[in-house]
Amino acid sequence: MKFDLDKKSNSGEWFTYFNIKTDDDGENKRYIFSQDEDKFCIRKPDQDLFDKIERECQTKRTDQVFNKKTHKMERQTYYLDQTPEQKQRQLELMADWTFVDWTVKDKTGEKIPLTVENKVKMMKLKNAEVDMDAFVVECWKMKSEAEAREKEERAKN
Repeated sequence: MKFDLDKKSNSGEWFTYFNIKTDDDGENKRYIFSQDEDKFCIRKPDQDLFDKIERECQTKRTDQVFNKKTHKMERQTYYLDQTPEQKQRQLELMADWTFVDWTVKDKTGEKIPLTVENKVKMMKLKNAEVDMDAFVVECWKMKSEAEAREKEERAKN
């Protein structure tokens, strides 16, 4: 087995920004790349990270409920609806994890600083020209598909 000690396991991958257009039937996707060559270094969160963020940003409640069929008390666990503060915290954690770096510039041509506040603003960006949430999800899908192909290739060899 070969080990690459220089490569960080989840350091992110660079993507040029693109919009996603689907045909009327919803089957075929077309990628329309940005004229400005804006690039984002994005990393895909794993299930452990999703679980950790969920535990931190949602209130879990456990109640004892009487089961009429068995005539016993049972423990029922569920999540309460998120407060606006919890939703904001979840967005901050996801945005901070997802965006490793970018080459995006503001209207004056200066590079936008890579702060948590700017990452959250970027993640919320959705208008006629930009749908950042859809872009990030599509990048995650591409990364997952590439990892699956790589795993398949390793299994064959």
